[in-house]
Amino acid sequence: MRKLSLIFLVIFLLIQIECLASKSITLVGHNGVSVEFEGALEAIPQGLIVRLSGRSDDTLVAWKKFDLDKLKKHSEIYRAYLLAIEHEKTTRLNLGIFKDRISIDEFKEKLNLELEKKFSIVIPNMKTFYINNDIEKFYKAKLRDNRHIEKQSEKFLRYYFKLLAEFFSLRNPELELERVTWKWSNGLKFRLVKDAKPKNIKAIKISSKYIIEYMANDKKQYRNKIIIYFNNHQSVLEKPINILKSHVEILKLKVESNDESKISRLKYLINNVIEDLENMNKQKTREHRAIENLKKLLRELN
Repeated sequence: MRKLSLIFLVIFLLIQIECLASKSITLVGHNGVSVEFEGALEAIPQGLIVRLSGRSDDTLVAWKKFDLDKLKKHSEIYRAYLLAIEHEKTTRLNLGIFKDRISIDEFKEKLNLELEKKFSIVIPNMKTFYINNDIEKFYKAKLRDNRHIEKQSEKFLRYYFKLLAEFFSLRNPELELERVTWKWSNGLKFRLVKDAKPKNIKAIKISSKYIIEYMANDKKQYRNKIIIYFNNHQSVLEKPINILKSHVEILKLKVESNDESKISRLKYLINNVIEDLENMNKQKTREHRAIENLKKLLRELN
């Protein structure tokens, strides 16, 4: 029991030390007065960006305001000072209250890396894109007479070929065809393509970034068909949606900027893109708005 109590005491003390270490930094001014800062964010050629105790905004303190000899005791800050003065380099410090905080650029880089991670998606059959997957209803809805029905059937197959190439990057795959003999009311028989799928290829790997780039491109011929695919395989769009949702939380809690409006605008944009992707999964997308928001997000990330 005493050992257990001792362990808890050690853990408590370590937590307290960590909290104290992350809460304040004491630096000495050129006049010999010690000043307590809640944190030091960044060292730039003009000075040190800090957060004063009791303040909610960041302050730039010129290097000449510090006792530079005493600053040597804070080795990380002093190294950053030398880089700033001698090489005009900016160094991210994230000390004190800024611990675990990241800049907007670092946030964008992290988001980009997550969106570029690949995952598997299934290849849809051709009938995915028919009305209710019912070939007879589909043909009757699309054709007013039977004169060219077999040619039209082959045309649908060519569309499927093009769709596989455009979104799934499958060019001229060998297809496994399911054909059906359909008897028209006048007794004529037709040999039609009921379904098709790539032979020996059930899935491919794509990234969330690829999905965003594809759906942002209004020149893509089969965007609307791919929305039907998303509706039938909702886990596909859930990947980028979940990545964006988790990064909105990071944006709220961990991103620091001297211009808070940049964070607000980026958060607003990402939330709009999340809404657009969720609407695609419901086939309720406002196409023009979605394309514009996706393009804006790509511009922010590239």
